Amino acid sequence: MLEWIETAGIMAKGGFIAVAGLLLVFAVLVLFFLSIKLLGRIGKNGEDPTD
Repeated sequence: MLEWIETAGIMAKGGFIAVAGLLLVFAVLVLFFLSIKLLGRIGKNGEDPTD
């Protein structure tokens, strides 16, 4: 029983770390994408985007 509780705790920590890592990667990708879009708009000085 005690081993099962320890294993569950390790699994919960691993799952939490995995979810946090995925959210961090997703947030970085979104910020990267938004910054590229913003820099593209600033660089074109109001021209219509062709993409």
